[in-house]
Amino acid sequence: MEIVRRAHDLGYYTIVTDNHHAVEHIPAKALADECWDISWTDIDALEAKCRDAGVDGVVAGFSERRVESMIKLTTRLGLPCSLTIKQLDVTRDKLKFKNACRESGIPCVPEFKYGDDIKFPVIVKTCRPCWDNRY
Repeated sequence: MEIVRRAHDLGYYTIVTDNHHAVEHIPAKALADECWDISWTDIDALEAKCRDAGVDGVVAGFSERRVESMIKLTTRLGLPCSLTIKQLDVTRDKLKFKNACRESGIPCVPEFKYGDDIKFPVIVKTCRPCWDNRY
C-alpha cells in the first residue's frame, strides 16, 4: 500500500497485479487506479497485458521472488530495472554476499568451519552451498 500511495503522491497511474481476486487479501488493489487478477509470477501473461496497456514502468514488492519476477518482466519489456538477476543472486547466496562485502571493504560477521576453534556466543546457520554438499 505504501508503494501505491507514494506513486500517487508522485502523480503516477498505478496498476496492482496479483492472482488474489479478493481485495481484502491485497489491499493495495483497492488503492490502485487499476488492478489485474494475474499472478506476479505469470510473466507471459503480464508481458502481454503490459504491452496492451502501454505500461512504462514496473515496481515489485520486496520479496526475492517478486523482485525476480520484476527483473524478468522488465527485461522482456525493455524497461529499466533497479537491479539485475546477477545482483539478486549475490544477495541470495551468503558466501557470494560476504565476498562482495569484503571486496567493497564492508565488514562482515566471521564464519566458522567444522573443527574451527569457536569463541561463544555464536549463531549457527548453514549456508546453501554447505547444505547442498553435506554428503
